[in-house]
Amino acid sequence: MQSLRFDGRVFLTSGADAPVLEAAGKLLGNSGARIGGLLPKPFSYADFERLLKADAFTKDGDPISEPSEALTCSREEFAQIEATLEPYFQPKVWSQSRDLAGFEVLARFRNAAGDILPTEHCIARLQSLGRINEFTATVIELGFAWASMELPGNQIISINIEPEFFQQAGMIEKIEQLRQTHGLEASQVVFEVTERSGLPEDEAVLKSFTKLRVAGYGIAIDDFGIGFSSLKQLSDYPFSEIKIDGSFVARMEHEARAAEIVRAVVKLAKRTDIVCTAERVETETVAQILQEAGCDQLQGYWTGRPMPADEAAALIASSLQDGDTQVEERSSSEPEHPSEEPQSKPRVAIVDDESGVRQTLVRGLERHGFTCRPFRSGADFLESLEFELPDCVILDMRMPEMDGLSVLDRIPPAAQAIPVVMLTSHGEISLAVDAMNAGAVDFVEKPVSIKRFARKIGEHIARSAELRRRIDEVEHIKSQIASLTSRERDIAAQIADGHSNKEIARILDISPRTVETHRASIFKKLGVRNAVEFALLFEKASLAQ
Repeated sequence: MQSLRFDGRVFLTSGADAPVLEAAGKLLGNSGARIGGLLPKPFSYADFERLLKADAFTKDGDPISEPSEALTCSREEFAQIEATLEPYFQPKVWSQSRDLAGFEVLARFRNAAGDILPTEHCIARLQSLGRINEFTATVIELGFAWASMELPGNQIISINIEPEFFQQAGMIEKIEQLRQTHGLEASQVVFEVTERSGLPEDEAVLKSFTKLRVAGYGIAIDDFGIGFSSLKQLSDYPFSEIKIDGSFVARMEHEARAAEIVRAVVKLAKRTDIVCTAERVETETVAQILQEAGCDQLQGYWTGRPMPADEAAALIASSLQDGDTQVEERSSSEPEHPSEEPQSKPRVAIVDDESGVRQTLVRGLERHGFTCRPFRSGADFLESLEFELPDCVILDMRMPEMDGLSVLDRIPPAAQAIPVVMLTSHGEISLAVDAMNAGAVDFVEKPVSIKRFARKIGEHIARSAELRRRIDEVEHIKSQIASLTSRERDIAAQIADGHSNKEIARILDISPRTVETHRASIFKKLGVRNAVEFALLFEKASLAQ
């Protein structure tokens, strides 16, 4: 008798209790059958259709397909595939407010035709080639770079990582240096521990996890409830987040048993003061159940499919805009401080001939509270100074027709107090010295970390504003001193030297009564109440000379 091989999906249905159906499904799956889903009777066509749609994708959103060239290609060929690694980002939201909480970084690979390959197959191949640690380091760097450009300070970036990655010497120090280079806060980074064979019995891993937590990083135990993610590991390691496995979450809308398991895990997280995140949230009903259960964060197709970097950035911008609109609506109806006028955003002029650089800086800096005006040439910027003075200038060093130093030399006197930050992709010491000598306050190399760059610009603007305030104060003092009569200025100089009324009368050959009268007039004109305030005011005027 000829045997036939069936490669299709099997959907198992029964009128038995859910636990019995689940057990039967496991047994059938262990025999080699490809289980597409379980359908407890009675079920509707809509239930079956839902399973068919859900079965069309793997957990991370990759279409299911047979092992492809990623498993059969040579090391050199796969190196080319690895070079096409593209980070995708899946949004996570806060369950209660539905606000954007952050993103999980997911690796995507493309073949020569540009098609996305099955991620799990590519990861398996990387492991077989012994390059998984190199791959992980690349994903971390790509995730940090994107987060530094796009992520607000109150949102997090989650990165999958295997425990063995931390068995490498000096890895914590490398991660910390990379984070600081990109200007991220440690509290913005969560490492999701993916366990393919359980946490290794290695004290170095426990030490690494502890160091990361002490430094402020988050560590999540992924796929909690299945495989090697167990209560023992939750107890032994300093996890800050539980990610409930999606196999429970996806079934909780139709299976009471799965829903109770999820609720129990949420309670466990609450009682141990750990953030709880539910994966594979696919419907509004499931989101509401999780919200009522007290789950902290939600992730899945309901929150958004994994998306390229530009789409994730657009989602952030949209969420921030919606948040600003809500704040404006609340402010217009219920002003917290009616007497206070709204503060204007600092204005930044961006002068760079590369449109991509201008767009990146405008988008990034405006997300950090600045109003930006881009200029594609130095001539356009200089012309604008006749009508409007910015609070800071970002000036590209190398531009056609008129370079940064030439623009700096032609800034009019009225604008020379504005801080100018020189931007260049050429880290030449001589250029930095020339720029500083010409009046620039800082010198920054491309590419920049937006978060750190925004912080620098804010500091320069604040320092410049404080300097202008002091200058204005001194000018006011000088004008007050200039309003004194010749005799009052003579007496004021003696008061500043610390002489008493009698000593001043003897030095200037006038009566003490006259000195006392002029002294009262001087204090009134200068707006001071005593000799101490007078001495401080005179000192400010003297230091400015």
